[in-house]
Formats: sequence, C-alpha cells, structure tokens
Amino acid sequence: MSSSVEGFTAAGWSQLAAQAAKTMHTDAGGIDLPAIAPSGAAWAAFKQSPELRAAYTAQLNTTIKNIQQFVGQHASTGAQRQKAIGNLNHFLQTRVNCNADKLSPLVVNESRRNLNLFAQQLNNPNIPADKKLSCALALAEGLGVCNEGETLNILENTRDLCSQQTGLAGVLTRAKNNLIEQHLQQLVRHEDKPRLNDKLALQLEIHHIQALKNHVAGQWGLEVVEDRYATQAYQNQAGPMAEELLRQTITPAVLANTVAEQIAQTFCNHTHSKLSTGIPTEQLKTEPLRRAIQAEFGSEIELENCLEFNADYTQVKLKPLAEISLHVIEKCQDLGLINPHANPVGVLKQSTPDLQACIKQVGFLRGAPANNPAHSPMLCNFWAGYTKTVVSDSEKKRHQKENSPADVVRILRKLDIQT
Repeated sequence: MSSSVEGFTAAGWSQLAAQAAKTMHTDAGGIDLPAIAPSGAAWAAFKQSPELRAAYTAQLNTTIKNIQQFVGQHASTGAQRQKAIGNLNHFLQTRVNCNADKLSPLVVNESRRNLNLFAQQLNNPNIPADKKLSCALALAEGLGVCNEGETLNILENTRDLCSQQTGLAGVLTRAKNNLIEQHLQQLVRHEDKPRLNDKLALQLEIHHIQALKNHVAGQWGLEVVEDRYATQAYQNQAGPMAEELLRQTITPAVLANTVAEQIAQTFCNHTHSKLSTGIPTEQLKTEPLRRAIQAEFGSEIELENCLEFNADYTQVKLKPLAEISLHVIEKCQDLGLINPHANPVGVLKQSTPDLQACIKQVGFLRGAPANNPAHSPMLCNFWAGYTKTVVSDSEKKRHQKENSPADVVRILRKLDIQT
C-alpha cells in the first residue's frame, strides 16, 4: 500500500495566511497626495512647477529623515548602520533633491506612498522593535540600484513591516517566504554569474528573483508583482528549475526545523542563554515566558512540549531540537498544513538534498517547457512524509542528449506521479 497522501495545495497556503491575518490600523495622516500621471501633459506640468513639486519632495524628505533617525537611534554602531544612513542620504540626493528632469514617476508616486506608510509604521506599538529595525535596514540596503529595483525593494519591505500575521500560522508563512527568497537568490546567482558581469548581475538580481517568484506564485501562495525587468523570458529560462528546486529543498522537515530553531532562540532570549544546556528551575519565570511565547508563536506552541526537567525538578532545559521540530509538525497537522494521516516522525525524517548540489542537478531543466505552474493545483507528493531525490545522472544525461521537449515533459510527469 502506498504511503502517499494527498499533496499540499496552493489553496492551503492561502488558508494558512488567512488564519494568520490580522487587520492593522494604518493612520495615513490625512488625505495623501494624489498620484501624478507618469507621462503626458500632467507629468510635464509637474516637472515645470516648483510649487507643485514642493509638497511631494517635502514628504519624501520628511519620511526619509524619519527612517534615518530610527536607524540612528536603534541600530548598533557599525558598518551596517553607517551604510544604511548613507544609502538613505544618497537616495535623497539623487532621487528626490535632484533636478526636476531627473525625477522619476516611480519615486514620486509608488515609492513616496510606500515610504510614507513605512515611516508611519515605525511608530506603531503593535510591531516589535526588532522587526521595525530589520525592515528599515533591509530597505536601506536595497537602495542604490535602478529605479525599478529600488521601488520593488521599498514595496517588499513596507509590505513586510505592515504584515501583522500572527500565531504559528504567521510564523510558518514568513518562514516559507524567507526560504523561497533565499533559495531563489542562490539559483539566480548561479544562473547569472556565467552570463552577466558582476555589476549587471547585482542590478538585475532582485528582478530575476521576482520573475521566479511570479513563476511559482500559484504553487506557493505568493503574490505576483508586476515588474518590467522580471521578464517572461527569464521565467522561461529558469522557471522549471525554480519549481523543481523549491519542491526538492523546501520540505515540511526543513520548515519545521527552521521554526524550531526560532522557538529555541526565543526561549533563550526570554530566559537565559544557557537554557539549552540547563539552568536552575528557580530562574525560570514561567508565566512571563508563556506570555512571550504566545505573543510570538500563538497558543499553538506550549511550554510543556519545549522544556524538560530533571528528576527532582531542580533543573530545566530545552528539549532537543528534534523534539521541538516534532511538536511543530504536529501543530502543522492541527492547522491543516500537513495531512493529518501523515506520520509526523516520518515527515521529520525526510532527507533534503544540499541546496548548491540541487541547483546544479536541476540545470538540465534550463529552458524546459513550463509544467503550467501558475495553475498547478498542488505540489505533488509534497507534505506526504517524504520528498523525491534529485534526478539521477543517467536520467539527466538522457535528457541532455537531445534536449527533447517531449522527454522533458515526460520526466516532469514522472517526478510528479512517482511515489
């Protein structure tokens, strides 16, 4: 009898996001400035009128200065802090306080609105301070590229700052999105290094990652973001590789272990760094710790399943990471993310190929016909307690020999249905 269970559906990620969603009140500070049509008479009049431009550039100056002030107050002294403030200054000088002819509609419209919202949310007490700082540093880090790249980066970090996804569902969604971002970044770097010089590869990296995220959006519950440099041509080139890479390397076990590491770190942060090896029980402030864990992970993660005591209860320590990961897997089943009939221990024992090795292995899919990813109803054999290994060398050579589209489709179907 096959041990396969129904694959995880894209709708499941949407349901998980709905469980995690929490409405955030965002005070827009009154009626925002209207957008300026990016071409034609309206844009020409905007560039020619210092009075009209003043309100827009003044808002941009204010919001950038507020972000700079926040970074200056909260970031640790060092190169990262200095670079962030410098990048924000450079943005002001080259994108905002520049000659009218050099103003971009993207900066005046999209980036201005998002930066204004970003600066407002830095004062939102419901957002953790460390999240505010990480988003501010990431936003500043992404400046200094092309207009489109900066606009996309500002959008992503504003969305991240304003996303109030709560509980374990929110943690799982963020962990999944972060893993996708990291793995696609490595794929893009591997693909672009032989074809592009270092400067151009760096400039296009964010766009090529977005192209692949758009390609797999229907499978992984992501939002498609329009970007003229996130081209269909790049999706055609590397999209099938991205599909297979993510299917191979982002497994329930990887996701559970990632979240378990976050849980363990949070326990140590709120108690003692030596909790992993053991501390006197009298140092454990149970109720404050429980409230802190619930605030970050929701009520699904329970102290009793993450801590263990010695025989006379005088010492307490974190349970092994594998046991915390098992707790996460079981809670994923409760949330409906993993099939309730799957064996949690079997799910956790899934083997996952090395990321870099897998990137090389999926190279035979470069330019292969897409397996209709935008409409695929499920990640076949996903969340079933195991994943497929990468394609064998003999299979890869057979498909490289003639690079036949029919053969590529056949192997993709084989990967999808093999149990």
